[in-house]
Amino acid sequence: MKKCTKDPSLLIIQCDSGDVNANLIASARYVVMDEFESVRERLEAPVHVVFVIQLPRKAGGCFAGFQVCGN
Repeated sequence: MKKCTKDPSLLIIQCDSGDVNANLIASARYVVMDEFESVRERLEAPVHVVFVIQLPRKAGGCFAGFQVCGN
């Protein structure tokens, strides 16, 4: 994020096995949020982050996902 330009950008984070790596995904979320907080004042354009997570085909699901929308 330190090399962000004046154009909007998109960061895509991909993870396999969301059911197995749920703790890793949660940690990655907080790392990304902390990084945004540290560079917020220097950003000149929007930076969007998308987590793409592979989920198993299980009835009832097993991943307690998250959705955060920025301001």
